[in-house]
Amino acid sequence: MISKIKMLLCVLMVMCSTASYGQFLGLSGVIESTIPKVATVLVHAGGGTGTVISTTPGHTWYITCAHVAEDAKNGELTIVPGGTFEKHKGKVVRQDKAADLAMVDVAEDMGIKPMRLASSPPNRCDNVFAVGSPWGVPDCVAYGRVSDASLKQRSEGSPLTELVNVSVGPGMSGGPMCNEAGELVGVIRSQFKSTNFTSIIPASSVRTFMKW
Repeated sequence: MISKIKMLLCVLMVMCSTASYGQFLGLSGVIESTIPKVATVLVHAGGGTGTVISTTPGHTWYITCAHVAEDAKNGELTIVPGGTFEKHKGKVVRQDKAADLAMVDVAEDMGIKPMRLASSPPNRCDNVFAVGSPWGVPDCVAYGRVSDASLKQRSEGSPLTELVNVSVGPGMSGGPMCNEAGELVGVIRSQFKSTNFTSIIPASSVRTFMKW
């Protein structure tokens, strides 16, 4: 019963977003190609979402939020790629709590193309979409627009983030916020309580984090 309620909430979230932003109906191909690059991240105390950001021979690298990965026992967690029910073992290999980013290594060639990072930041009112696993329900999509493209510290001790008007559910933290080309413009950090506003860690911070 609980799982059915979660699924209904996810469907309602997507339907409401789609009704508000009908222009995204033309992006079905981009969204479908994005979903396999996005995974549910399972840890013993909860979970979130992650994105394939790079591949090397024998390895698939996912980016997620540090607050999603921090509860991974011995740094070990489970990755479930979008569009599948396959479970893969992942290992947290690096965290930056100040930036709220973490890198997860799946020691396999999974045959998934990494998501491109946007070469430039989004502008105010640009269309964006999010993919993730709210309440643990995979492959959900939400739509919206960039509200504030300037980098700001939204609360004391938090990383610099941009603000988007996209409603996301618990479990979508660490997932991608994408532009109309399917490029990553930011990593979902959190939604502000009782609002549709979500903070995202910009692609520029992800690019800096990956230089290690």
